[in-house]
Amino acid sequence: MQQEPVSQLSAADLIDRFIRISPTIERMTPGNIQPVRDLSGENTSDESAFITETLAKIYVNQGYYTKAINIYEKLSLQYPEKSAYFAGRIEKINELIK
Repeated sequence: MQQEPVSQLSAADLIDRFIRISPTIERMTPGNIQPVRDLSGENTSDESAFITETLAKIYVNQGYYTKAINIYEKLSLQYPEKSAYFAGRIEKINELIK
């Protein structure tokens, strides 16, 4: 069989060439299909190892004010030297809620 240069073929010629070269596609049998495992139920807790000020800011931008306040409270306990700053952030979030 003679190979035709691909760059000079039209779209219809490419389709015809494909049909000539690879006329069938292997079908999957029902026994070969692996069931899909639902991963959403395994990770629904809010306990995250990544408690950062950036995450709290993201929560505020998304409107999850309670989650943001929770993170700022944890950060305040983790970094007592910045507790006044975090208290100010919590106060601003509470003003947004009102």
